[in-house]
Amino acid sequence: MPAWGVANPIALNLLLRRLGELDPAQRGAIMGLNSAVTYLCVFVGALLYRPIFLHLGFAACAWASAMLVLPALGWALEQRRRKQAVLRCRSEV
Repeated sequence: MPAWGVANPIALNLLLRRLGELDPAQRGAIMGLNSAVTYLCVFVGALLYRPIFLHLGFAACAWASAMLVLPALGWALEQRRRKQAVLRCRSEV
């Protein structure tokens, strides 16, 4: 738990810094959109996870979350592979 307590705010600060660097002229809009999406997801997540938690328990919620992250992980790995292929092609030229 202490490691999570240290890692969570560090990761959040890094994410917010990166979002702020995307377009300094739109920083306020980007941060507002990030906050809105975050609160919306927490609200919807609580509604959708309630039946899972009530009927199957916390472990089932953890498994459901892990399964929902898998498509994003696959997408991120595919994007990384494509970027590396482009960089290899550029270096050969």
